[in-house]
Amino acid sequence: MGRRFTYELWGHLSAGYYLNTSDRTQYALQDIDEETWRINPWAQYNLTNDFSLRASYSYTRVNYKTSDTDANRNLVSLSLVYRYHLLD
Repeated sequence: MGRRFTYELWGHLSAGYYLNTSDRTQYALQDIDEETWRINPWAQYNLTNDFSLRASYSYTRVNYKTSDTDANRNLVSLSLVYRYHLLD
């Protein structure tokens, strides 16, 4: 979902949940039983009509049920975006 707070500032939030399961007899060499959670908020500020500054954060957690372990990932990003109009 997204929301424009002002003409220059807007934000976005996405989230997801995934299941990945398979046993050895179904297209896999080993049993697979994974559960993945993901969330990704970001904000963008339009500096001019062509330049924007975007900040984002992403968190992902994977639960490997067959080995009873999990993995976490945190990712922070700051980007300068330039829009170039190709078809003008």
